[in-house]
Amino acid sequence: MPRKKRPPAIDPPGLAPALPDPSHDGWSEDNSLAFLDYGRFFVPDREEQLAILAQSVPHAKDQFVVLDLGCGDGLLAQAVLEAHPQATVVGLDRSATMLHSARERLARFGRRFATQAVLLEDLHRLRQAPSPLCVVSSLAIHHLDACQEARWLSPT
Repeated sequence: MPRKKRPPAIDPPGLAPALPDPSHDGWSEDNSLAFLDYGRFFVPDREEQLAILAQSVPHAKDQFVVLDLGCGDGLLAQAVLEAHPQATVVGLDRSATMLHSARERLARFGRRFATQAVLLEDLHRLRQAPSPLCVVSSLAIHHLDACQEARWLSPT
């Protein structure tokens, strides 16, 4: 498959700008482009996994917010939005390539999907209003080291 064209480095007006790639873990925008091209081959039974995660989101009568950590190209967010019409998903990722792809994929959901550029290791600083009903993630948490996980899971 041909490589996808790299999106502009700066997001359109009104959207959070992408964050620079930290070099400590080796992930780059080129990795994001490769994952967009070949991700379906890297993750066996991907659709089934996403469906299970989407169904694990608690049902609510009223509108609610779900955070998708490391949203990538928006596949999990799409599954959540389709399974829960009252949900709004905020896709969090550091990759401009992934955030751009997710916005394109989920444009049909309008205001029910938003993105925010964020480094996973800095999630402990994220303050979401309104508070999310739950947090989902399919392929991101394993990028954190033990110290970053402990800091992220800390209640303060």
